[in-house]
Amino acid sequence: MMLRDLCDLFDLKRQTDPDAIPPRRWCRTSVGYELTLDRDGTIVSCVPLAAEGQKLPKLVVPMAYVTRSGQKPVPGFLCDDAQHVFGVGKNKFREELRLMHEQLAKDVLSEVDDDGARAYLSMLRHYGAGMLPRLCAEAMGEDVRPGSNEKENPNLKSNLVFRFLPDGSLLHERTAIVAAWDRYAEAAEQESEQCTCLVLGKVVPRAKLFPQVSGLAGAQSAGAALVSCNADAFSSYGQKIATVGSISREAAEKAGGALNYVLKDDSHHMRLGDDYVCFWTNSSDSIADACLSFIFDSDGIGGSNAIISGRGENVEVRDAVQEALQQMTHGLPPVDVPADTKYHVMGIAPYQARLAARFYQTGSFGDLERNVSLFLRDTQMVGVRLCSLKRYLEQAAVQVESKNLPRSLITSCVRALLDGTAFPDSLAKEIILRTRADHGSRNTFDMGRRAAILRAYLLRKSRNAGQVVREDAERRLTVALNEENENQGYLLGRLFALLDKVQVDAVGDINAGIRERYMGAASTTPARVFPQLLKLAQHHISKSSWGSRIDVLVQRVISKVDDSGFPKTLSYDDQGEFYIGFYQQREALYKKSEKGDKTAKVDVTERID
Repeated sequence: MMLRDLCDLFDLKRQTDPDAIPPRRWCRTSVGYELTLDRDGTIVSCVPLAAEGQKLPKLVVPMAYVTRSGQKPVPGFLCDDAQHVFGVGKNKFREELRLMHEQLAKDVLSEVDDDGARAYLSMLRHYGAGMLPRLCAEAMGEDVRPGSNEKENPNLKSNLVFRFLPDGSLLHERTAIVAAWDRYAEAAEQESEQCTCLVLGKVVPRAKLFPQVSGLAGAQSAGAALVSCNADAFSSYGQKIATVGSISREAAEKAGGALNYVLKDDSHHMRLGDDYVCFWTNSSDSIADACLSFIFDSDGIGGSNAIISGRGENVEVRDAVQEALQQMTHGLPPVDVPADTKYHVMGIAPYQARLAARFYQTGSFGDLERNVSLFLRDTQMVGVRLCSLKRYLEQAAVQVESKNLPRSLITSCVRALLDGTAFPDSLAKEIILRTRADHGSRNTFDMGRRAAILRAYLLRKSRNAGQVVREDAERRLTVALNEENENQGYLLGRLFALLDKVQVDAVGDINAGIRERYMGAASTTPARVFPQLLKLAQHHISKSSWGSRIDVLVQRVISKVDDSGFPKTLSYDDQGEFYIGFYQQREALYKKSEKGDKTAKVDVTERID
């Protein structure tokens, strides 16, 4: 099903946006140099296409090979490196590589009535094996003096393309040559072994190799394949290693092209830890794709619920996405995206030469928007901008970097978002451990986002425990400060925020206040910490201009603490409420007092079915 859906994406993009994915038998690859040919095949110039240290441009060229490795890599057509075109370099088989390249060019172009094709064949005849033109050598930094170049010049392995001087066209884009290549590739495909394709459901030429995806962290630099096999132990039913999958070349090229597209386009994937989460829709409407992109990896929503877009979408699409997400925030369907639009989400993990599909899920946009609406409501928190799952998960990672996230956490949390189910216990534990370590003070957004995702975790957990527990959790865990919440962890979090505030008022910001020194201990073993903190607070209250007000609030909170005294330990759930209480009390202390202030308390206690 996954390969079938990728093939459908390929067909859709070829119809609606042909520039997004190259056609079959063509690929987008990096090119280092452009050689200009005269009518007689003379090389007039050799121009580097990128300055030193810059990324090489990618051009759509004939796909003569899926992958090439070893000492005799297969040649390319009208886009190849200098060791194939001119037979130069340190490869001991360079003359054979030169002959292989020339033979491919003859097989494709010998019957083509085109001046550019004749010029290219003439160039190959004129420059024999080992004859690198001086202007090419100078452009590539190759020393042509005898006895020089003891080390391999990496520029000799950069791809070359060719331009026809009389009309300025690239050879591989000339109409007659394009048609000749398609005919040659089609004939070669039909001569290969036939199979019943498990993806297309018909008898068609079998694929020997699956197209590779390059440029992914964790994969080989040459690329990695989604479908592959390298040992007899993985073969079955008498099939050979290269043909272990009953997949046609058409299906492999389409699925591989679509996979390359979603893994290269920032609006169709996000990176979490070592994994890539890819997503797309079956709609040609850019608004549907843009909504899905912002759901998974948005730039956030501002205080006025306006999406802050940094990706360069046009104004109409940006405004439509903003309106759709606002609708979803209030539990309403996005008006510009039909409910029957199909979405696809796939988790990809690179392992050297292979890509492992960790999960794959598909469904309707109507189901997705209901679950996303639930996620947005569950993560509402006073003073916190709504943001994507990625931003929340980063709070569970070391140094708040998504590359440090464990893979198991990624898979389970993405599924929880898509299905509207409970988040894993490991999410709350990781966030609590992070907060003990850095006190949520790495930047101003950390503590609020952690409180928001902890609230979502506790709300979803309560929904699996029965109606009474659910109603109690939804009544306690409000968006803003809830003075009626008598959970011991929540009360102690509020108390710690008050003691922290009175210290700041009395002595100002210091390098190691009670937040830095005692937050971890206060949230785990309150009985050992709070008596000492309360004694210390009396000195701060006497020095603070707002001390009497804080003292009243402290007494109110303490009066609700269990009569048996401060608890010796707090469970992980209570620790989660500790940090929620700390954050909400802190927001209440620092909020503006002006009338109509947008950070004032918001009571959201509606039941969510």
